[in-house]
Amino acid sequence: MKTDTTTVVMAVLLSAGTVDVPAEELPCGGTAGIQLGKEHRDASRSISVHHAVAVVHAVNKDNGTVSVVHEPVRSLNWPAMTKTFVVEDRKLFDSLVSGKKVCIEFEKRRTGYFITAVR
Repeated sequence: MKTDTTTVVMAVLLSAGTVDVPAEELPCGGTAGIQLGKEHRDASRSISVHHAVAVVHAVNKDNGTVSVVHEPVRSLNWPAMTKTFVVEDRKLFDSLVSGKKVCIEFEKRRTGYFITAVR
């Protein structure tokens, strides 16, 4: 099995907790790979799924939304910004606590951007 040297170095540095790493190099959105900022398709639904490292800014459970300050999302050519997302699955609010740094998975739908997973 061939191992990418960059991936190994990043894993060591991240586990040491001593280095600030650009968002696109954090392990966000995958079980074994660096996928932040890289788009992938959900073949069963033909929807683009995106990932971002973000800090939860404000939670509005009544409206089913969360506002986050996220790092750049290369797959959408977005700069770092504050953005409000819809949270369809109410169980995700357990992980969306103001001030907490999270990895969000989201998709664009007709009516806006929806968070589909939080890590």
